[in-house]
Amino acid sequence: LDDNEFERQQRIELAKEHNNQLRYQSGKTKIFVEKDGKQSPYFGMPIGGVHNWNYRDAPFSEYALKTGRACQWQAKDVEWTEMKVHKDRWALSVTGTLYPPKGMAATVKLEEQESLIVADQIATKLSPNSYHVALRGVKVPLMGGNSYQREESRRGLLSKIIDSFA
Repeated sequence: LDDNEFERQQRIELAKEHNNQLRYQSGKTKIFVEKDGKQSPYFGMPIGGVHNWNYRDAPFSEYALKTGRACQWQAKDVEWTEMKVHKDRWALSVTGTLYPPKGMAATVKLEEQESLIVADQIATKLSPNSYHVALRGVKVPLMGGNSYQREESRRGLLSKIIDSFA
């Protein structure tokens, strides 16, 4: 959780390299070699493996804790990409466009924003090739005018979250 941008990129490159080497491993248990040389056995999706989903139109519900009200947005052209970068960590990228509910467009100000999201992803298998997916969590805007300030804000928030579980 406490990776900086350089460490995140290193983790992604290591995961890609690992995925390319999987063809030489047999059996269901896979071995991932950490950058420090430690070997970690794991099962499931190969490290370096990627999932991509595209949603043309999708509802996006936001629940405001302060007001207790829910708001239903419309998400368009959403692309969701996950890469398994460690036996228990995924790199996630979600991009798309959010539109406010009809009747609220004049009262909603949307600005470019970078946020930290801590959430549970619940995926329920409906059939061999379909899932119902829900993401429930907390979105906290990162403070700061430049990337360094936002990175420091992210690190501070993560430290508080980790301390709260200790």
